[in-house]
Amino acid sequence: DSPRHGSTSRRMAKCVDRSCSILFELIGLVKVHHAKHRDGGIPAEVTYQYDAWRNRLRSLRANRQDSASVVSIAAILRQIEEHVHELFGLLNSKAKADQYDDSEEDRMESVDDDDGEGISTVEPDEANMDRICADQWREAARK
Repeated sequence: DSPRHGSTSRRMAKCVDRSCSILFELIGLVKVHHAKHRDGGIPAEVTYQYDAWRNRLRSLRANRQDSASVVSIAAILRQIEEHVHELFGLLNSKAKADQYDDSEEDRMESVDDDDGEGISTVEPDEANMDRICADQWREAARK
């Protein structure tokens, strides 16, 4: 029983180590993406959060025999996921606002020859597209 436990423990330690490496890389990528899409750089509280995650991962890596590390890694991953959703939500809303501004200008400049009305270049929003797709799936399921 003892050798097997040691083997499981080593595998767990390897898994924790790999997971920490992946999360370090993920945090770095999110930070770069955030910096690229944010005017004026990343806010101090967000930089603090990135550093806190990194420090926690370093601590987990140092004590990787601890099976609670897996729970901690999962918690950090959930926090990163929430942050990314929030970040991309902000980026998407900014992009949509920019797109709306552009399409307003396009609408004013482009004129349809037939009836003289402006041609809309606004893309349907994602929620509307999801609803349309869901309606199409339901329709297909009925047939």
